[in-house]
Amino acid sequence: MKTMKDDLKARIDSFGTIVICEAKIQDDILHSPFSYLAGDFSWCEIPHFKDFSEMIASINKDSEICMGIGYQAFCRNLEEEIRSASEKGGRTSFVLPFFHPKGTRNFLMTLGKNDDRLDILFAFFDRNSSFDFDTYAADSFKDHLTGLFNYNTLIDHLKANRKEGFLCLFDLNKFKAINDTFGHAVGDDVLSLIASFMISISSMDEIFYRRSGDEFMILIQTREFDYATNLIGKLEDYLESIPKVALKQYKGLECSASFGLLELRYPKGGMEISYEDEIKLTDLAMYQAKGSGKRIHFISYQDALSILESGKLDERLDQIAASISR
Repeated sequence: MKTMKDDLKARIDSFGTIVICEAKIQDDILHSPFSYLAGDFSWCEIPHFKDFSEMIASINKDSEICMGIGYQAFCRNLEEEIRSASEKGGRTSFVLPFFHPKGTRNFLMTLGKNDDRLDILFAFFDRNSSFDFDTYAADSFKDHLTGLFNYNTLIDHLKANRKEGFLCLFDLNKFKAINDTFGHAVGDDVLSLIASFMISISSMDEIFYRRSGDEFMILIQTREFDYATNLIGKLEDYLESIPKVALKQYKGLECSASFGLLELRYPKGGMEISYEDEIKLTDLAMYQAKGSGKRIHFISYQDALSILESGKLDERLDQIAASISR
């Protein structure tokens, strides 16, 4: 690799096994053969693949990395990344979970374009090394503090999602006051408690994310409105209990949130809302709840279309965000 970033190089230098190969960019890059540059790699337990399609087919669909987004969506995203790297250049990295006799093994794969060839780097973590590859792999799609999926994973999921349901954003009220009064360690405890509760009540119908700071998002993949509002009710009840039970030693601590809820629809032949606008509309719903002092504000699919057709979504979002004290 000629232009490897220093931080990535430092990571890779601590891995037990490195394999560098390249593939000539052809019309169908997914079926371009790999040209191994350094001989036989069977000794280091790197699988041999004839082409990218064979590599993708070897991914363990039951691995943690494929959870949430699903195996098919993970493979589609991987194909898009490979095509993008071959067409546009640049460098991209992702984790590939492959089957192995000793269990699933994770590999870090980095792609970079070099003229008409695609540089490919595989890094396999040696379990005897002090470097925690599992943590590094998890950090690429999960939030370090809470263990929830991170914002980048939310984007990937929304890009791939075609299940109608709801997107929810909730933001803690006056969270800055918690940090200022009781310290950031207590603030982190609040965030971790919320995340632990969400994980404890999670089912196949929702995926939880920490967006940033004290903002959390939920992708609810059922069309039942009552299900979405009942889920929000459980979260509200738990938030109210935190100062009374888990953190009762901190007198005066209060914990509540404002919830924005957006209906997701993907009509055939109808207008499909982009994932960028889905996030903005959920932001708007949350800010409207916070600004009005209500617990929740709901934007239906039809209301969302009306807002988008007005061409003033960004303007409305900027105005209401600037007017609210958090």
